[in-house]
Amino acid sequence: MKNDMVIIKYLKAVPPYNVGEIAGKSPEEAEKLIKGGFAEKYADGKAKTAAKEPATKE
Repeated sequence: MKNDMVIIKYLKAVPPYNVGEIAGKSPEEAEKLIKGGFAEKYADGKAKTAAKEPATKE
């Protein structure tokens, strides 16, 4: 089971969401909302890993 989500920002009210609200949707649902002009892609729902800094001796 994949847990990929697309974070979208609503451009038009789609109950229960209001304009400007942010939500996580499945890639398929997000694509429908974006193509329909109801939302825009805000971010990928994948966790971003920070680059590890090398340990320093003091």
